[in-house]
Amino acid sequence: MNKALLPSDPASNATVMASAGTGKTWLLVTRLARLLLEDASPDGVLAITFTRKAAAEMQTRLVQRLENLATAPPEALDEQLVMMGVEPDASVRERARGLYDKVLTAPRPVRTTTFHAFCQEILRRFPLEADVPPGFELAEQTGKLEGAALDALQAQAARDPDGPVATDLERLMELCGGLPGLHRALEAFLSHRSDWWACTEADEYPVQAAFERLKRQLDMDEDADPHSDFFSAQREALGEFAQLLTRHGTKTNVRFADTLGMALAEQNAARAFELAETVFFTTTGGRRSRKASAALQKALGADGVDRFIELHQAICAATEATRDRLNALRTLRTNAAWYRAGAALLEHYQRLKREQRVLDFADLEWRAYRLLTKADSAH
Repeated sequence: MNKALLPSDPASNATVMASAGTGKTWLLVTRLARLLLEDASPDGVLAITFTRKAAAEMQTRLVQRLENLATAPPEALDEQLVMMGVEPDASVRERARGLYDKVLTAPRPVRTTTFHAFCQEILRRFPLEADVPPGFELAEQTGKLEGAALDALQAQAARDPDGPVATDLERLMELCGGLPGLHRALEAFLSHRSDWWACTEADEYPVQAAFERLKRQLDMDEDADPHSDFFSAQREALGEFAQLLTRHGTKTNVRFADTLGMALAEQNAARAFELAETVFFTTTGGRRSRKASAALQKALGADGVDRFIELHQAICAATEATRDRLNALRTLRTNAAWYRAGAALLEHYQRLKREQRVLDFADLEWRAYRLLTKADSAH
C-alpha cells in the first residue's frame, strides 16, 4: 500500500470505521503525532471527539506516545516510527525525540475537546452571526424545559379544543395507542429536532413540505379510502366467488358465501373489508388454501374449478394490496399529526429557551453548522 494513502498520514483525508477495541484511538493518536512530527505547531492541532472522557484519554495517550518516542532505545524508536508509517532517518529520529519537550513547553498545547465544547466556543465568539443570545448558558439537563413546553402545548390545545393543535393531539393519541404513546411520540420529535431542522431547512412551510414529501414517497393521499376502493374494484368478483362457493355447497363454503353476502351488503366499507378478509385469509393472516379436487371438479366442472382458483388468487392479491395501502395511509396520517403536533411543541420549547437565554446540545450543533456553512460567515 502506498504510504501516502495510510489513514495515519496527515496528507490523507480518511474516514475509518471499525468496531470497539480495534485501535481507532491508537490511529488518531498516531495521526496527531505525525502532524507534530511534520512541524505542525501544537496550538494548531485540534482533535474533536464525543465525550470528555475520550478527549482526556486521547490527550493522555498522546503525551505517553511522545514520551515513548523521546526515551526509547534506537531500535525501539525505529520500530515505533515504522508502525506509525514513517521511514526512520537521522532527521526524523531527532525530531521524534524532541516532540515530548516541544509539546510540554508550548505556550498553548494540542487541543483535544468534544464536539459540543467546540461548537459552544465558536458560538460564544460569534453570537450575533450565529443568531444566539450573547452570553448564553448551556442547558445540559432539559427535562424541565421539555415538561414546560409540553404543558404549554396542552394549554394551547385546551384554549381551542376544536382547533388544529387539539385535533392533531387527539388523532396522534388515538393512532399511538393512548396517552403514553402520545408522549413517547412527542418526546421522539424533540429528541430528533436536529434531523427535523436539517430536513426542512430550505422550506418556507416546513410541516407542509415534509408532509408533501411523505405523500410522494408513500404514493398516498390523506383522504384516500382503500376499503371503498377495494369494493369498487372487486365487488363483481366477490359476488361471482360467492356463487361458486354456493355451488360447491359444503358447510364451510355455505358459511363463507353468507359472509361474502353480508360483506357486499354492509354499508361500512371498513367492516365489510374485515368480513371479506375472513373468507380468503386465516386468523394468522395467511392465505387460505384452495386447490383443485375431485369433489370441487364434480361440483363446478373443469372450467368452474379454474375460475374458482383464479378468483381466489386474484382477490387475495387485491386484499394484500389493500392492506399495504391501509398501512401506508396509517403511516401518512400518523406522521401528518406527528409533524404538526411535534412542530408546535418544538416552537414552545425553543421559545422557552430564548426567554431564558439558554441553548441545549442540539442548538450547539445546529447553530455551529449553520454558522460554518453560511456563505457570508463561513470564511
